Amino acid sequence: TGDRGYAPFEQFYKIKYSNDFTKRFSIDMYHLGSLFFSYFLQMSATQSITLNLKKANNKIPLGKDFTHDLPLIINAFQDSMIALETELSKYLTKTLAETISIINELCHPDPDKRGNPKTFIRSYGQFDLQRYISILNKLAKYAEMDCL
Repeated sequence: TGDRGYAPFEQFYKIKYSNDFTKRFSIDMYHLGSLFFSYFLQMSATQSITLNLKKANNKIPLGKDFTHDLPLIINAFQDSMIALETELSKYLTKTLAETISIINELCHPDPDKRGNPKTFIRSYGQFDLQRYISILNKLAKYAEMDCL
């Protein structure tokens, strides 16, 4: 708790959420997706994005203007996703595209685009973690059968 190296970028800007439920689930989704970065790239999603911002020489004074900075953060995120996909491709074949899609949905820097794009599913809308748990369970079953 409190380590900015794991916080989603909107927390640097103190973005207001419509309610605490939305804030908590959006941040939880980001942290869940960031576990993939931690496991395969040995750094959090935030650390990877920050590294790519520095590589692109984008010195963003985080906390000033989220709307202005978001395109740069998204570009750095896309570079991070390419690095993650390259690493995951060493281990996954059949499930690579689905895994990358899940991570992209969970860790998207724009909190409005984070989560399930099919917002009509269940009462939790885009923040329905049951969908991700089901998909990850399916991927685990593939792993057990050596079908990755």
